[in-house]
Amino acid sequence: MSAQAKEAPLNVVMIVVDDLGYNDVGLWSKDPKVKTPAMDRLFREGVSFNAAYVTSPICNASRIGLMTGAYQQRFGTYWYTSKGLPADVPTLGEMFQEKGYRTGYVGKFHYGATNKSTDGRDFPMNHGFETFFGFSGGTKHYLRHRDAYSFKGDMVHQGALWDGKKRLQCDGFLTEMFGVRARNFINEQSEKPYFLMLSFNAVHNYVHQLPDGYLKAHKLPKLADFQPKDEKYWHWRKKIGFPNDQHGRDYYRGQLHLLDKEIDKVLAEVGKNTVVVLLSDNGGSLVTYANNIPLKGGKYTLDEGGVRVPMVVRWPGKKARTVEQPVMSTDLFATFSKVLTHPGHAKMDGTNLIEAIDGKLLAERPLFWATHSEQAVRQGKWKLVHTDKPPNSRLQIVDSVIGWRLYDLSKDIGEMNNLLEHNPEVVAELKQKLVAWQREMKKGN
Repeated sequence: MSAQAKEAPLNVVMIVVDDLGYNDVGLWSKDPKVKTPAMDRLFREGVSFNAAYVTSPICNASRIGLMTGAYQQRFGTYWYTSKGLPADVPTLGEMFQEKGYRTGYVGKFHYGATNKSTDGRDFPMNHGFETFFGFSGGTKHYLRHRDAYSFKGDMVHQGALWDGKKRLQCDGFLTEMFGVRARNFINEQSEKPYFLMLSFNAVHNYVHQLPDGYLKAHKLPKLADFQPKDEKYWHWRKKIGFPNDQHGRDYYRGQLHLLDKEIDKVLAEVGKNTVVVLLSDNGGSLVTYANNIPLKGGKYTLDEGGVRVPMVVRWPGKKARTVEQPVMSTDLFATFSKVLTHPGHAKMDGTNLIEAIDGKLLAERPLFWATHSEQAVRQGKWKLVHTDKPPNSRLQIVDSVIGWRLYDLSKDIGEMNNLLEHNPEVVAELKQKLVAWQREMKKGN
């Protein structure tokens, strides 16, 4: 993996967690009950990016951006109505595979519609991964993995659990199952270096689905699962106490605690010649009681709480440090493309992060976002946001402000003070850049 590592090619483990709150890493959390020793250690030992962003505030769109290293809007994806991975753009898996890596995917893949077969481009074994254990779709039951439960309506958007291209019918706590399969992949005997994409579905909804032993030990009531054939989703949420469920945050912390335990076990297996990346696919979901303080909002919105995420890269031989400059998840593709001496592709939008990892400043550049109802651009300290309509007021919890807003994030990370009227030149410049970027993107639904 590059000249500096010819004697011992670097392995790479990329850990993607689901809907992790910005304030839900124990190292800096203001919640004394948040305990994440494994993630804490990773952030202490690696390069922590304090202003890391993803390309979307929702799962499927963000994951397309991460996997391709390009704004998913280039392929017409703005919201859940996605056509999935483009056929003509290489993925992270294909890039590593072409460079002689053993590639494995463990966990959730979600690029649009729930996959019911193994034929499409979205299925991991069809975009660069030799082995796969996981599921397709936005949501998966944490404990039960049988088709019968899907037919009964225990989950919405629940895809099959796959081992390679074989459907599994089993029970078991999914976070633990993913941890076991990841460790098995790491420990396989091979002369090749490996790239592992480990994509946990924790701490995504439905966080109340915890092992019985954990519920009992922490004196938490066992809640009935949502049955879409019998009731409406929001009726079920209200029935279990939302938005003021006294145990809601406890269920979330339970999933977070068990997630961190599995991350710890995985990290114990990786060798010293392994790059470890950890990030969340989008901001924490307030529906599941994630905590994004001091950021405003959460998943589903272009508020900082929707797109700004915890991210760390632990690289052998690189010093631990904190990077304050804004970076984007697409930068990971660009970074590994450079280090692997892989040409990447013409639509790449990322920047090589090695200079930032080495403590140097990156060239300033604008970062862009667009969903079905919002658009935003950040450059330097300034962030300009436009909202056409609220994405989904019940899901986002925090009310949206319709129209344009301008924030100075160097002084106002919580986006409380709209400086639009006081900085017309800044607004005009950022609007111009946003419009130019939108013209480059493909129109979506």
